[in-house]
Amino acid sequence: MEHAMSTAESPPPRGKIIMMAVIAGAVVTNIYCTQPVLPLIASDMAVAVSTVNLVAGAALLGFATGLALLLPIGDRFDRRKLVLGQIALAFCFALAAAFAPSIGALIGASFGLGMVSCVPQHLVPFAAVMSQPHERGRNVGTVVSGIMLGILLGRTISGVVGEVYGWRAVYAMEAAFMIPVWCIAARLLPPGVPSSNLSYPRLLASLWPLMRDNSPIRQSMMVQALLWACFNAFWVNLAGLLANGPWHLGSAWAGAFGIIGAVGAFAASYG
Repeated sequence: MEHAMSTAESPPPRGKIIMMAVIAGAVVTNIYCTQPVLPLIASDMAVAVSTVNLVAGAALLGFATGLALLLPIGDRFDRRKLVLGQIALAFCFALAAAFAPSIGALIGASFGLGMVSCVPQHLVPFAAVMSQPHERGRNVGTVVSGIMLGILLGRTISGVVGEVYGWRAVYAMEAAFMIPVWCIAARLLPPGVPSSNLSYPRLLASLWPLMRDNSPIRQSMMVQALLWACFNAFWVNLAGLLANGPWHLGSAWAGAFGIIGAVGAFAASYG
């Protein structure tokens, strides 16, 4: 896959990079907000734990699908328009999840929500291209820290909201978040300059030789895949384990575990 070689003509204000981190953190919560409230969904819809776990699994599968199918489009078309379109679709899918009449509909909405929530992965190259070489690492690190804080603190917030107002309110909250996020992104992000003239099928096909011919990329993919699997195996099952004996703790407690990781992510941004 071809990559942009342009550099920023003038460094972006620090506040702009921080706002990009906020956008990234707000959108990425769409993927993980369900995990602390899975027992609430199971109880409300009268389904088994194994069934309700498909809701969280669908969001993760959708996210992986978005990375594979939507992220490469940013090299071919205006990345800004792509980001705004995905945020708008995230609003629609979150609203659909909030009003889902059945577990099947919720699983479908969760898949769609996860698929269009790969916006943060568009923002990382945005931050890199907008930055001067000597600031690039710091600015990219800020956006990545925003992603991690969103993943972890999003669970905390959704756990509290779910316990007080119910699981549907969590999705309604996510839909509401997407409105100011879209407005900020529309004002903040510059037009993206396509870095490739390949057709979409050829763009996807270009990923294979990239993986085949670069051992470090394959190793990084394997390491990250295993880390992601372990990370989500813990979080998807945590709420269900805490809800049962001997603890009998609600979704707020399950979400509170995210604070521990958030402290580490916050400290890493200054490391």
